[in-house]
Parts: sequence; C-alpha cells; structure tokens
Amino acid sequence: MVFLSNAALVCSASQPVDVIAQSNAWLALIHYEKSLFGQAKPQVKSSAFYLDQSANPNPLNELKATLKAFRTEPNIQCHFPARRLFLRRFNFSFPSTHCEQYEQYIKGIATDSVSVVYASGYLGNPASMYGHIFLKFGKQNNSDLLDDTFNYGARYPENENGLVYIFKGIFGGYKGYFVNQKYHHQTLTYSDSELRDLWEYRLNYSKDDIELMLAHLFELEGMAKTYYFFGKNCAYQIAKLLELASDETFIPQSKAWTMPIDVITRMSEVNKGQLIKNVTFHGSRQEQLFTKYSQLTLSEKKALRQLINLPDTHIAEYLNTIDAKRANRLISVMYDYFAFLDKKHDGLNGEQTNRRNKLVDARLSLPVGKPSFYDSNPKPPTIAQKTSLVQFSGIALKNDHDAVELRYRANYYDFLNINAARVPFSELSTLDLRIRLNNSKLYLEEATLLKITNLNASLTGLPEDSGLAWKAATGYKTKQIGIEAPGSFYMEGFIGKSTLINTNFALYGAIAGTLWSKNEAGGNIVAGPEVGGVSHISPSLSIAFKMGYNFHVNDSELSRVVYSIESRFLNFKHIDIRTAIERNLGTEAKVSFSYYY
Repeated sequence: MVFLSNAALVCSASQPVDVIAQSNAWLALIHYEKSLFGQAKPQVKSSAFYLDQSANPNPLNELKATLKAFRTEPNIQCHFPARRLFLRRFNFSFPSTHCEQYEQYIKGIATDSVSVVYASGYLGNPASMYGHIFLKFGKQNNSDLLDDTFNYGARYPENENGLVYIFKGIFGGYKGYFVNQKYHHQTLTYSDSELRDLWEYRLNYSKDDIELMLAHLFELEGMAKTYYFFGKNCAYQIAKLLELASDETFIPQSKAWTMPIDVITRMSEVNKGQLIKNVTFHGSRQEQLFTKYSQLTLSEKKALRQLINLPDTHIAEYLNTIDAKRANRLISVMYDYFAFLDKKHDGLNGEQTNRRNKLVDARLSLPVGKPSFYDSNPKPPTIAQKTSLVQFSGIALKNDHDAVELRYRANYYDFLNINAARVPFSELSTLDLRIRLNNSKLYLEEATLLKITNLNASLTGLPEDSGLAWKAATGYKTKQIGIEAPGSFYMEGFIGKSTLINTNFALYGAIAGTLWSKNEAGGNIVAGPEVGGVSHISPSLSIAFKMGYNFHVNDSELSRVVYSIESRFLNFKHIDIRTAIERNLGTEAKVSFSYYY
C-alpha cells in the first residue's frame, strides 16, 4: 500500500488540494452540500459512492481518498470517470487503466451537444404543475427522437394515493434517481400524452465539458438521493450537473427552493445569455392544432366545422368540391385534430378512426405538396415574470380607515402576470401570505397554502377542445375585508365553463363554494353563481374581474353580492403596479407595487 503525504498531493497539482476540495465543481461531483450550520454533508444515500470511510467525512478527506485510491487501485478510476476527468484538469496524473464499460457507454451516446429541455406546466398532475427540465444529448446527422436524455425524478409505487404522494414528495419520502431514455420517450410523455410544449436550450459547452457531465451521470447510475418536490428536485439536480462545466451557480441563492423556470432563467442570464447557443420550440399536439387553426380564414373555419359534422361516407365527396390547396389545409388541420383527440382520450373510437382513414384516402388523391402553414413562434418561458413575489399595498377603506399590507407569495403566477409559456388563462400559487396594518393593529389577513385555477378556454371552439373551468384553493383568511375580522381555515373552488372571446380575452361562468372551518354559528358553507373574465389588453395592461352572489347556507342574513376587479400595469420581469377594488362585507380600493425575484 502506498501512502501519499499532503505535500506530495499539493506538489502534483496546479492548485492546493484544500482549494480544489472547496470548489463548486468538486462539491457538485461528490454531492456534498452545506447544512444550516455551514458544514458540508454527503447527499447520496449509497455508501458505494464515497471512498472516504473515515469517522470525519468531508470534501477534503473525500478528495484525498480519491487521489489515493486512483493511484493505488487504478481500476477504481473506472467507477468514477468524472472525478478522473476533473482532477486531470489540475495536472494530476494516474496509472492508465482500461474501462471497457465506461468506454462502451460513451461510445453508445456519441454526442456532440447538450441541451436543457423545459417542459411547460401541466395542471393535471401535482408533480408537473411547475414545469420540468431534463438533459438532452444531441448527435449530428441523427434524428432528434433517437437522442439520449437524462431525467431525474422520484421513484414511487404505481398506485400511490394522491395525498400520500404530495405529502411524501414535499417532505422527502421518496428516493430520486437519474434515468437514461431516448428522446422519443420524453416527447411521448410530455408533448403527446400530457400535451405540454417543450423548449430546447442548446448550450455552448465544449466537448470536454459534455464528457464530464456524461461521466458523472455514469457515476450516478443507480445511486439514490432523497427527493424533495420544492427543493432537491429535477431542477436542482440538473443545475448541479450544469455547475460541473461552469464557474457559475444555477440555483437561486435568494430562495429556499428551486423551480425549473428558475434554472432556465438563470441560464439565460449567465454571461449575458452567451451560455445558450440557440433555442428550439417543440409544440405539443394541442399546440400544433392551435397554430394551424389560427391561420385558417373564416370561410375555412366554417368549412372545417362542416367537415367535422359530415358522415365519413361524405368526406371525400365534400373535399372534391373545393380547391385542392384549400382541401389540403383542411385535411392537415383535421388530422391534427384527430391526433389531439387520440392523445386526449388515449385512443380514437371506431367512428373517429374511420373518419381519419377517409381523410388519409382523400389526401392521397390530391396533388403532392405541403399545406401552406407557418410554424408558431411563441414567447419563451424566460420572458415570463419571476416566480416569487413581494408586494406592498396602500389601501383605502369605506370606513374611512386607511391600511397598508405586505404580501409574500413563494410561487408561482396569477391571471395578470406576464405568463409566457404557461397554461393560458390559469393561475397557480403556493404559500401566499398577506399581513395587514389597519387602525394600529397588525394581523394576518390571509395565508393561502395552494390556489389553482384553470379556465380551460377552448382556443378553437371545436368539439372536445375544451374542459371544465375549475378552481381549488385552501388556507387561512379573514372573513370580511377592511377590518380585523375573525379568520378561519377554508377550502374554496368553483366549477363551470369558459368561452374565448379572442386570443387575449376569456369569460367564464361557474358555481362557486367555500367551506369555512368555523364561525359564530359553529361552521359556515357559502355557495352561489360566479361570472368573471381575464383580458390581456396590451403587454402593459391586463385585467381580471369577477362578480357573484354568496348564499350562506346556515346564516341567510349574511348572503350578499360580491365583486372584484384588479388591473396590472407595466411590462417588466421584476416589477409591476396594480390597482384593485373589492367588495365582500366591506369595500376597499388598493394600489400595489410588486417586486418579482
């Protein structure tokens, strides 16, 4: 056994080992992270990932153990190829060894580029509401669908209860792993099945940087880490991989959590955007349908609806009566429409299948040529406002008392935010706190834990291109605005339908209800109709409004008309100004300054 002194280690490197041991890249390689008390602790659950078996594990001891093992037992290099590549950058030399398994792995991927792919939010699954990111390794002269991807996620039982899933996901009840899959698997999951758009950010990383990332993913195969939905999630682990090839950090330092959009936004800021080589948009089946439908003329849209309602035996006859180019455009939109229905319902019924087959037959009878549609060019997610909010408001009350309010929202967005690449006409917020100073009294006005609203507005008006408008929220709040009224825990929501007036204006009608945990009568159930809407009038002006009638089931004297209207001004990622008027057992007017980070 050969023992290496600290002096020998220092002399063989271009930097002292204690400096290397504290570098961001080394800490990322060995997955050591600082605790609340500043001490770095290992995060990988498998002891096989660490070479330092001393009673005092720390980054420096792990570095020394790695250097010693690489020189005394050369084959260990094959288990930690990323550490070997990293340490060679500091002029460390090691005995040569043949690592067949690793070489086959690198040869099989044979990549020349790396991209971070962002999947937009999906409100049908709690784990997907805030978006998702994964790595994609591209190859020249190769179909994108055959590119390798690495995805990080929690491993959980197939039939896990929804509430258990949320609880364990938040509090670290699952193990997280990296999984290697082909890109076609990701498009099937995100674009086709969940109808989510994908944004591919190709990075300006060198060949050596890319190999370092791949080598580290090789090291992590089968290695478990504790998964936290808001903390050490997919975004956090991808950010750590990016740090291997950069001196920059991609994890927001001002937050106790990491969201996928935070990492994407940080990538766009590094070196004034020079880290990103190009951005490619991959629209979902739903987006492809919307894009083509929006380009149809009014007469073509009318013809499309006639075509949808025709029996399958009359489809070919109808298409023969119109111009070939126009027929080609209608067939293309119809085919995307059936593809959308196929994914939405996990298959077409017999009638729909027959109709699609008739369209294929009709297309074969037309002249060769693609239909004249241009690709969509939606705004990327980095255009959206930041996800955490601090807001200060001045409030005028009907009782002649003025008030001030401080609001903090941990995540994510509301109807009025600049919501590029998010679900249209939706809102999603987590931990929304409002503290109010009114008449020399300081009190908690609201503490909403979670609020989700999705108007599900149909962008085409075609059959089945719509869903129920719905809302769900829970938390604590006072029961009367404008005064220090009694508060209690609540659950509220609505269910109804919406309609799209134009691409920037949606209206909805619904039956709404609220369940309070207590009041003077021992409980309170409120229900009634509600109508409202959201209008993005210009980039610098958006308005959300609603009006309803609250019928109190166990105290009819409290039944009343309620309404609110709120406006957002300015078009900046970090700030906006808002005005609001609200009536609910009291009336108040509010002017707010918002800061997003």
